[in-house]
Amino acid sequence: MNDVLSAAQAARVIGCASKKVCERLKRGNWKFGEAIPPKQTGNMQYSYEVNKQAVEEVDRRLKR
Repeated sequence: MNDVLSAAQAARVIGCASKKVCERLKRGNWKFGEAIPPKQTGNMQYSYEVNKQAVEEVDRRLKR
């Protein structure tokens, strides 16, 4: 079982746009994942890694 979600997968679970997930992770507003800068990955764009259990916990709390 994969414990890391992409920004698009996390957005589907939470119920928002993937762009919102990316921006909030970049700013550090959401602590359940991280935005990895291009310099660290060697790519041209940011990479996003989201903790699956944390997102599921957020989703569960929102549904209460």
